[in-house]
Amino acid sequence: MELIISGGTIIIVAALASIINEFLPRVSGSYVAIAFGIAIGFIPFLNDLVVNFNTEIFMLFVVAPLLYFEGQATRLNLIWRQVRAIISLALVLALAITVAAGFSVHYLLGYSLPLAFIMASLATPTDATATEAVSDGLIVPERTEHALKLESMFNDASGIVLLSATSLWLTRGHLDVQGSIMSFIVAAGGGVVFGFLFAFGMISFRKLFTKNSTYNGQAILYLLTPIFIYLIAEHFHMSGIIAVVMAGLVQNSESSRSSFAHVKQFHTNLVLMNFTQALLNSAVFVILGLMLVRIFRDELGLVNLSISIATGALLYGINLLVRYLYKRFKHVSHHESLVFALGGVRGAITMALVFSIEESGLTSTQFNQVLLAEIFLILLSMIVPTVLFRFILPAATPPTEADATRDRIRLEMVQTGREAVKKIYLPPRVRQRVMYDLADQANRTSQRDFWQEWRRTSVSELTQGEKELEQRALTWALMQEWRYIDEISQKEELTDDIYRFYDEITLALSILMDPDNKLR
Repeated sequence: MELIISGGTIIIVAALASIINEFLPRVSGSYVAIAFGIAIGFIPFLNDLVVNFNTEIFMLFVVAPLLYFEGQATRLNLIWRQVRAIISLALVLALAITVAAGFSVHYLLGYSLPLAFIMASLATPTDATATEAVSDGLIVPERTEHALKLESMFNDASGIVLLSATSLWLTRGHLDVQGSIMSFIVAAGGGVVFGFLFAFGMISFRKLFTKNSTYNGQAILYLLTPIFIYLIAEHFHMSGIIAVVMAGLVQNSESSRSSFAHVKQFHTNLVLMNFTQALLNSAVFVILGLMLVRIFRDELGLVNLSISIATGALLYGINLLVRYLYKRFKHVSHHESLVFALGGVRGAITMALVFSIEESGLTSTQFNQVLLAEIFLILLSMIVPTVLFRFILPAATPPTEADATRDRIRLEMVQTGREAVKKIYLPPRVRQRVMYDLADQANRTSQRDFWQEWRRTSVSELTQGEKELEQRALTWALMQEWRYIDEISQKEELTDDIYRFYDEITLALSILMDPDNKLR
């Protein structure tokens, strides 16, 4: 019950943060979510509703679905073409950062080598969601954005294996290089094979039931898939992270070639993916904000604060330097190398890995020192690029300008539909309802208009003939809107906004034509 209450609290707060963010278009939604998480931590009643952080639950119910959806949104053929780059990012770069940061922390700050390398390996995994937060409203070079995405998808497994190896080094007193290499091969290779086979089996299962009425069951199964994959892979000592990413990649090819086989199912899965992804992304930062409050409140007096700050700053500085030199070594420009270096943001995954080693042989003092050092690393990796990116990256179209353009197109689009309806005969009551719906589509109805319409709908019902006329009139209006969007798309460069208008009209037609729709 405690887990249900905790999860419900986090989800509700994440949803509220997303709603509030709509009124703050110039502020990244991730920072709004962090602020809400911090607020929970300072309100005793709400803070008590959320249980202590559990790494396994976080990885299973948050990280696994997010990486699965991220994989599903990535072309598998792109991954095949980028195998060398992925190995370089997930293995070579991760190892270089760990070695450089580990020795630096050891020699400059006096930590033992095993403890220094534990801190360095914890600093390896990057967080794509956190990267998007610090670059919100800015244009990141496409090649760099692609590299950061690939890195965040695959380097978590490297970080986990490195962390496991360095933790064993601390407890056993020696580093088992050969065993660590074998562990990585088994974990990564097993994750790839298992993820591929599981996804292949799921695809075959779905194809068998394409013509059967399994709509609701398939939707539930879709949401549970990454959880099943992660659990089974981790049980057999394979990388659950790589398994869910691989399964998502395989299912991307399925989606691109079978989306018309069961359109309604595909659309539902797409809506579920976007909704769940947005909610979990917000939840990640709510959790991060809450954990920051709890850690600073409970752990701050137990360690040397200046040493923790210095350790976090050194880890971050070495990360920046190695990432920058890595790109320069590949003959990438100074600007793109700098963006790549700053774009390696750490987030809740790093924090989850810290808590995973709480009982792995560290003393209480050592764990608290590691925890605070990594917290300062996370904060620096988010604050520094948030500030510097404003100076080195071009801004995207200002929200107010983009909103004004969208509003203009929407008004003209809806007006086209209204003019088309005016030219056809309709009974007064039907015409009034159709005109209201079109005005509502353009967001040109008031609270008073709505409640008047609600009263009319509540006390009277259209005849079957009137309903058919209403449906035909709205369909005719929407078709004219489609033609209008089609015309302006040929005059102007196609943008995401134009596609969204197409999508909106198509969905409106789907609502009108759905024989199972009992809400209209």
